[in-house]
Amino acid sequence: MEIVTSWEEKGIEIGEQRGKQLGKVELLTILLKEKVGRVNKTVQRQINKLSPEQLTDLAKALLNFKSEKDLENWLNKFAQKTN
Repeated sequence: MEIVTSWEEKGIEIGEQRGKQLGKVELLTILLKEKVGRVNKTVQRQINKLSPEQLTDLAKALLNFKSEKDLENWLNKFAQKTN
């Protein structure tokens, strides 16, 4: 029987959270490419910085996007709310 320390448990938890975050980002990127045609590197960097909750909000919003400009506008509005 293996004993897991609290530090190991915390590391596992952080790893799981980061994995979920990366999975959401990857899925959103795929969906956005299908919806708006492309995602430039600047926009991708902005998406990568979003929290899990923000990524969920973006996933809901992308259903109404028609172009990359819609995505950029959403990100800009979001940036204004957080500043």
